[in-house]
Amino acid sequence: MLYIILSLLVLVSTSGFCESVTPTIHTDLLGARSAGLSGSGIVSGSGVDALFHNPGGVIKDNGMQAFIGLIRMDYDRSVSWAGLLIPWKSSSVSISWGAHAISDIPLRSHVGTLTGTASWRQDRIGITFARKMNFLTSYGIDVHYFGESIPDNDMKGFGIDFGIVRNVLPPLLSLGVSVQDGFGMLHYEGPNTWRRIRPLLAGGVAIGLVEGKIKIEYNLRKRIGVDSWSNHIGLDIRASKGLWLRSGYRGDGISVGFSLSWEQAEFSYAGVPDPLGNHGRCVEGIWTR
Repeated sequence: MLYIILSLLVLVSTSGFCESVTPTIHTDLLGARSAGLSGSGIVSGSGVDALFHNPGGVIKDNGMQAFIGLIRMDYDRSVSWAGLLIPWKSSSVSISWGAHAISDIPLRSHVGTLTGTASWRQDRIGITFARKMNFLTSYGIDVHYFGESIPDNDMKGFGIDFGIVRNVLPPLLSLGVSVQDGFGMLHYEGPNTWRRIRPLLAGGVAIGLVEGKIKIEYNLRKRIGVDSWSNHIGLDIRASKGLWLRSGYRGDGISVGFSLSWEQAEFSYAGVPDPLGNHGRCVEGIWTR
């Protein structure tokens, strides 16, 4: 039934997309986590995905969780995020904030001559409600506000994300689908108009091997009206108790890192690719009460 509802939401949110726009700043980075997210960042998003969906969207049975993280890259580029998740019975409510900024990135002409520098920033604040329908199925709805500040044009807008995850054979196989920026609107301060944001569709699969000690994730994303596809592949290996080794591939680079957990705390670190520069470093901390 939920898949039918989600399909209807896709049809409604994509109708009239020819008059829609794509957000100027599109972040598609790998964070401390590998990739994939079972195809639905709404229910199981984490890390850098705070920019587009809540980092605490997954329902935890073991208590409240707090997230904080940072990515630093070349050209004074940074991505930061924080989130708080509060579980209640079979549901959870979480609040997240994310920011993506570049300071003084060099601009060059077609012949390579330096013509100047530019700076821009994107902020996002979201509230997510997630619920377990049963042992196998979870869904989530995220409502968010975001603002973009770029040279000579500031924008602000809002969006609504939907996601469903189905554990087909836990921990062996899970599937997920999501619609991001469904019913989203963007307001340009120059031309005083509101324009619909083209939704971003995502679907993915997560495979668990050796009783869940090895996890492989694949995620495919496409924004309506845009020809290009985005592929994410992730690999997580449990090396020992409390230690996970992680690697992710996004299409133009590989991330490599690890995660350490001890009692209520978890720390993750990864080297991440950046299409605007050479590399970046990502750190993330999670605390569970």
